[in-house]
Amino acid sequence: MSKAKTPTATLVRGETYRLQTADGFRLFQKGRPETVSELEKELLAKAVDAVTIHDPEAPNGLRHRHAAKFTFS
Repeated sequence: MSKAKTPTATLVRGETYRLQTADGFRLFQKGRPETVSELEKELLAKAVDAVTIHDPEAPNGLRHRHAAKFTFS
């Protein structure tokens, strides 16, 4: 089994953010002030350099790909 050249994570927006990586996932409570910093630390720890955000409420379940430096509103 070969590793992907570009590690990625998938965040699913909803009541929680679901951070999906190759080795599993973690859930982060939406609206908690520490959520963004926890997500950022997790992504940095896994050497993730890109993230895909899936917004199920967007048309066609729109997916956005971002660099690992990101912010959430």
